[in-house]
Amino acid sequence: MEPSQLFKGYNFLLVPFLRTKLASFRHNLYTKNGATLYPTINQFAKQVKKFNSELIPDYYDSEEALHYTTIIVVEDEEKLTDMTSLSSYLKVPKSGFPLDEYKVLRLAWVTDSLEEKKLLPYSKYLFSFPEQKGKVKRERESESLSDVKEEKEPSKKRKRKSVDEEHSLIFEKLASPPKIEDIKKKVLADSESLRASTPESDEEDLKNMSNNELIIHYFSQMAKERKVEGLQFKSLSYLRAINAIKNAPKEIECREDALSIPKIGKSLADHCVEIIETRKFGQLKRQQESTEAHVMKELQKIHGVGAVISEKWFNHYGVRSIPDIFEKVPESEFTDAIKLGLYYYYDWNQKIPREEVTAHSEFVSDVGKKIDPKFIVQTVGSYRRETKTCGDVDFFIMKEDCNDETKLSQFLTTLVKELFKSGYLKCSLFPAHDQLLKFLTGGQLTDKKFCRRVDFLAVKWKYRAGALIYFTGNDILNRYMRTLANNKGLRLNNEGLFKPKRRVIDEANKMGIRLSKMHFKEDDWTLVEGEDEEKIFNLLGLRYLEPKDRNIGNLSEIGGFRL
Repeated sequence: MEPSQLFKGYNFLLVPFLRTKLASFRHNLYTKNGATLYPTINQFAKQVKKFNSELIPDYYDSEEALHYTTIIVVEDEEKLTDMTSLSSYLKVPKSGFPLDEYKVLRLAWVTDSLEEKKLLPYSKYLFSFPEQKGKVKRERESESLSDVKEEKEPSKKRKRKSVDEEHSLIFEKLASPPKIEDIKKKVLADSESLRASTPESDEEDLKNMSNNELIIHYFSQMAKERKVEGLQFKSLSYLRAINAIKNAPKEIECREDALSIPKIGKSLADHCVEIIETRKFGQLKRQQESTEAHVMKELQKIHGVGAVISEKWFNHYGVRSIPDIFEKVPESEFTDAIKLGLYYYYDWNQKIPREEVTAHSEFVSDVGKKIDPKFIVQTVGSYRRETKTCGDVDFFIMKEDCNDETKLSQFLTTLVKELFKSGYLKCSLFPAHDQLLKFLTGGQLTDKKFCRRVDFLAVKWKYRAGALIYFTGNDILNRYMRTLANNKGLRLNNEGLFKPKRRVIDEANKMGIRLSKMHFKEDDWTLVEGEDEEKIFNLLGLRYLEPKDRNIGNLSEIGGFRL
């Protein structure tokens, strides 16, 4: 790779943005190597708007790609004491900015990459604030309810209600993790059990795949491996290739067929030939057997463990396996969330057969009907898309014409109590609230071996369509619809479709700028539609898709859904 291309496509948010002669020399070096520099969020936000205006980028996930290639580079570590100081230097607007979605790296990552003349993995260069070192901060990207920040209505304060004693006791029991000795015993037993059992093989499925399907299967796994390593551009090259192969007019039979497809170069074409001829991918196997990549991937499957903690456990404590954690990591490193994540590690990393999700749905729904038959307990997520397996079980709590949070909370609180008494609920991953509108937990049916991740969300009736679209997915469709809304000067979230208020439109006209370029506050919006999924699709210029038809593989599939 030529030096001038090393940081091509990268956005550097420099903190603090130094103006010394030495810093200016460094900045010039960064830009010569292809990086784009930003001293503040406002300047970078313009790039975000521009990026999001591209409806169909040349790879499947525009937002994820932007996050991959945008990093916050700490130029002076002594001046950053906490998140507040970071926000201050970047001049984060009052309306906020999702800083936690971007990697914060030490300056050494840039200088070492330049010295090595290659992009180095992020893991060894992650920056931690002084008071955060050794503490836990969970990092995630899931379609599950646990990964969504509650979007509250502006200017409406939630009413608080005191927690009754029984509620308190139940939460205390659910939130209390097992003792370390019991966690270790279960993890070791589960590990032995899995080793003793015959591993579930998907070789039969691989045999039945077409050439293109098999290449996509292996490339998807390789993209994930590269992402875990922090090699974002390599991950993206596989994602781009996947999208191109999905759009290919014919099956790949030889090297020339592969090279004729956009986004596939000589190296990827060679991989395609290997996969076609051997039905295997040697580089992927070697990568999966690589100690660091494999261990980091496994550690990040623990609930409560993200990239920062897994990197620390691997490099500082020398962890090389899940059982290793109990021998090498001090107990002081374990939060309650991590303890529960360890205890249910093997349970929560098993795919859930659709039939079992149906059994969970029927059981919880029956308990809900006994409490109040007017309330609706609906199973959403990938289950609603009729997938064969699910990662977790997601429930909506609703009642026709009910937009009262107090009533919704009272029902959910009672439901949690009854499910706990029945023995179904095993833990709580969500702090106790006086007004319970969301509950993250683990649930286990009496005749089933595994405890499953289960999430509950109380939804106002007027927002049900927005919530159903958001939590049904899939992720590619959701991102596309949000981008469509943005380009129409609208906003789509888990409450519904919103339009700017008249005063905001007048302000944009007065300033002579497009609505999609405006910086909005929460109270700048008014609800257009939140109760009818089909209307939301139509308002965005799309024909309605039944949930089972929302398993979108790539953006090009959506072109045929336009009205």
